[in-house]
Amino acid sequence: CYYINIKHTLASLDLKGKQFAIIGIIQSSIDYIEKNLKTQLTAEELAKQAGVSLFHYYRIFQNAVGMPVMQYVQKRKQINGIYEISQGNKMIDIASSLSLYQVVQENHYFIYGLGAS
Repeated sequence: CYYINIKHTLASLDLKGKQFAIIGIIQSSIDYIEKNLKTQLTAEELAKQAGVSLFHYYRIFQNAVGMPVMQYVQKRKQINGIYEISQGNKMIDIASSLSLYQVVQENHYFIYGLGAS
């Protein structure tokens, strides 16, 4: 699994006593993303699920995780896809189940995007 050390990342942020609430929001989002990798996720859906505005969600997520939320979702889908390929599944089936149609069109990105070949 690909999880982020949120507590370490947030320790350097000036959160004015809101650190635990933010850790909960981000961990809840990461859990939601993991459970829903095979669906088409949006930042709006994730912000709503977290109970914060889209603007604040973008800022909180990027500060805590170190990358934009949709980049994180795409990377998780790629990692999951690479794992599925290593298990012998067909790339087209994996891309379809993970909603990675564009990635299939750019096959090199899917395979080499994470340094896996």
